[in-house]
Amino acid sequence: MADEETELDEIPKKSKLPIVIVILVVNLLGIGGAVFFLSSGKDDQPAEAEKKGKEKKRAATEGPGPLIPIKGFVVNLTGADGKNYLKVEVSVELFAEEDVEPFQKFMPLVRNELLMNMMNLDVERVSTLKGRRALERKLAKLINKRIKSDFVSGVFFTEFVTQ
Repeated sequence: MADEETELDEIPKKSKLPIVIVILVVNLLGIGGAVFFLSSGKDDQPAEAEKKGKEKKRAATEGPGPLIPIKGFVVNLTGADGKNYLKVEVSVELFAEEDVEPFQKFMPLVRNELLMNMMNLDVERVSTLKGRRALERKLAKLINKRIKSDFVSGVFFTEFVTQ
């Protein structure tokens, strides 16, 4: 028995260091690959969105985009006597021709957004040119926000009568 114990002691034990190193290298490569994959996917989406936005802005600088007329409507205005009305017709300018068909699908939402925002207007606010210009910009932003897109580059009043 003593001879067997000495034989076991004489057999050199293999080091576990190479196995630990291989495991660490494989884990590091896996983590590095995951980080690269996740970070590259996030960068591509904003780049595409930014590219699309630049193309639309470029189209806007080349000339006016397609204009979509919106049927007129009459709203009550808030004021001192409460008997003021606004009759208004607008045209919505889009960035590109390819936006016309998708925009048409949102026409009921667009009309609703225009009506709801025009009902809260004050007579004094819409009686000045500065107030009307500010209203045009505000309506364009509100429409884009409501339809969750950036089709609209501007809103223009084609008829604007207060009484």
